[in-house]
Amino acid sequence: MTDANAAVIEGTQENGLYWKYDSRGYLIIADDNTTVISGDDQAHNSDRGMDISGQDRTGVIISGDRTVNTLTGDSSVTDGATGMVISGDGTTNTISGHSTVDNATGALISGNGTTTNFAGDIAVSGGGTAIIIDGDNATIKNTGTSDISGAGSTGTVIDGNNARVNNDGDMTITDGGTGGHITGDNVVIDNAGSTTVSGADSTALYIDGDNALVINEGNQTISGGAVGTRIDGDDAHTTNTGDIAVDGAGSAAVIINGDNGSLTQAGDLLVTDGAMGIITYGTGNEAKNTGNATVRDADSVGFVVAGEKNTFKTKGILTSALTEPARW
Repeated sequence: MTDANAAVIEGTQENGLYWKYDSRGYLIIADDNTTVISGDDQAHNSDRGMDISGQDRTGVIISGDRTVNTLTGDSSVTDGATGMVISGDGTTNTISGHSTVDNATGALISGNGTTTNFAGDIAVSGGGTAIIIDGDNATIKNTGTSDISGAGSTGTVIDGNNARVNNDGDMTITDGGTGGHITGDNVVIDNAGSTTVSGADSTALYIDGDNALVINEGNQTISGGAVGTRIDGDDAHTTNTGDIAVDGAGSAAVIINGDNGSLTQAGDLLVTDGAMGIITYGTGNEAKNTGNATVRDADSVGFVVAGEKNTFKTKGILTSALTEPARW
């Protein structure tokens, strides 16, 4: 039983292999090739690489509260496998090396109050997910590069309230992939890395929850029907200080669906070829521009503030360079 009164049960299968039902509701089952490490307050270090493939296969299971895990080495996880599972509250995890994930899950970190640092580079394809973090009060820092491609492919999935995310790494998201998908309230995101996102249904960052705070310091290049940031939830607050270039019909820099939100565009914004810049839907939202915004080409829109009691303010320079009218 955890401090939050969540049941935790672990034991041995009939075949002698480990299993655990953890505090977040995951049933974790080892196979005959899984490395299992169990115990609270332990430190684990490994520089071993990993190559695992096959439906329901799991490479490593680390179970226990307050474990400290340092994992280096390259990994390849494919065809429905899971590279590693770290289950327990209060774990501290450092993961580095080159990771390739194709139609699989690279790592599952399950538990409240976890801290995870990522370095190295990640390539995700085939509908796979590099990292799933499930639990409240998670802290995540990424300094590595990410290449996410293909429908259903995702870099990081976070399910829990009060997540804190710092990203200093560069991201490339294409062909329907998603850089980060966060479900939960009171999320704080600080993104200093550069982002390139292209292709229909591609999204750099998607947040589903209230009271989100997002600070984008890095430059963003968005094209081909992609979206930079999408937030579904009330009381969202977003500040973009980096430059954004958004191009092509169906593309948008930021979409906020919810009430009582605010957005400040402080960096330069370039909207071309029928794209949209900043879009807010709902009631009581405020959009403010303090940077230089340029809109050109037919059907391009710089700012959309739709709904009742919404406002748009600008102190920056708005430039329209068109042969046909654009819209602010």
